Amino acid sequence: MKKFWFAGAALLAAVLFNGCATATEELFETDLPLAELEQRMRQAMDPDGRYAKAKTTISRQVVTTEYWLDEPKVEMVEVKFEQPSNFRWVTFEDNAPRFGIITNGDKDWMIDYSSRRVLTVDPEKRDLIERLRTLTRIADPGSRLSEIFPDIKVQLCRTGDGEFYKLTCRKSPESDSFNLYVGRDDYLIRRFNGTFTVGSSRRKLDYDARMIRYGMYEGVRIPSETEIISNGERQKSKIIFYQLDAKIDPSEFRPPVF
Repeated sequence: MKKFWFAGAALLAAVLFNGCATATEELFETDLPLAELEQRMRQAMDPDGRYAKAKTTISRQVVTTEYWLDEPKVEMVEVKFEQPSNFRWVTFEDNAPRFGIITNGDKDWMIDYSSRRVLTVDPEKRDLIERLRTLTRIADPGSRLSEIFPDIKVQLCRTGDGEFYKLTCRKSPESDSFNLYVGRDDYLIRRFNGTFTVGSSRRKLDYDARMIRYGMYEGVRIPSETEIISNGERQKSKIIFYQLDAKIDPSEFRPPVF
């Protein structure tokens, strides 16, 4: 598992809800090799190699979920990562932790802070956590997509939003596909969408995420604002804090004792 950055709440929400919008596309062949495209993407997001050298990452974002008839719901999400595989993702409401996911090596825990319970990770929940891992690895500025997806098809793509490299990614020929749209001019990830089948219920989970704005944090270029439309709901996330090589207490990557 690679480093994880801002995507925690927005990406998990994308995994947990249904709904996806797809724009009309024109597709063309390209001679650009995948390895060269990946290198240009890493250079665009991590031009000085700061992220590649970092041992830890902490990010915080404000996530706003909009509802048709109700007031928007506002949460703060904190994501902590420590090389090589420690991960902590916690949502806060009114400055109090509500729900979290902690990964320490090959161990996973889900924490309900409101009821002060550490939840059992059954096979379906583990599947959802693995989806989150996959999505956040994709969002990693240092990630090699070819290490995540053995099957990647690269095409040029033209939509009403501009021109992109479209990467159609699969973990196997039989698996669900994941679509990644990379700006043809700047090599930044601008959109990703797809449909996943999750768990024994064989639920179809669709999502569509767009990177609205990028910003430079600690020498790393990451999406500062992201929008996800899922199951008729619209979420927006905005980075409010980002730090590399921060000190993180080892207890942060173990479940709390209530």
